Amino acid sequence: MANEFGPQGITVNAVNPGSTDTGRWAELVNMTARKRGVSREQAEKYLNREVPMGRVVQPEDVADLCVFLASSRASMISGVAINVDGGRTRSI
Repeated sequence: MANEFGPQGITVNAVNPGSTDTGRWAELVNMTARKRGVSREQAEKYLNREVPMGRVVQPEDVADLCVFLASSRASMISGVAINVDGGRTRSI
């Protein structure tokens, strides 16, 4: 798609959010806490153990990237997939 729309000045990218602090995340934290017999805070720490940044993605983290990609400042960023997951998906 980036090849198809690039000549028209249209950028095409994919934003791949990791686990994000939503209602579903809260359910997962609560379920993990019950299953492991630990506090909610301990369950959240357990779930984030493989995230180098040490926290769950906030919706604003994803929104900020989308706003940037839609701006003229990102006019030369096209044809890429960007993970917003605190480094959980390692590529470098």
